[in-house]
Amino acid sequence: MRRYKGVPELVAAFRETQDQALSLEIAGAPSSEDLARLVRSAASSDSRIVARLDYLDDADYVRAITTAQLVVLPYEFMHNSGSVLAALSLGRPVLVPDDPANIALA
Repeated sequence: MRRYKGVPELVAAFRETQDQALSLEIAGAPSSEDLARLVRSAASSDSRIVARLDYLDDADYVRAITTAQLVVLPYEFMHNSGSVLAALSLGRPVLVPDDPANIALA
């Protein structure tokens, strides 16, 4: 997980929702300890958020995608995302920024 992927912003936006039926799972190893602290801090005050900030092997990666009702990838800049292609190939809907690369996938 890298800073440009927008995870702290996603967590902040999610925390603004009031629907207790919603949940958010953040999965993957942050690229820095600062990013890990930022995500943990943002997620810690909302019991609907689970932050699994560890490396995901292939099986865990597939599980994280296939158990999600929606895969959200709030990248600041998205050109060619393996995560989008993985989610789509596993039959999961994705929520991504409106940019030329994603429009071409639609």
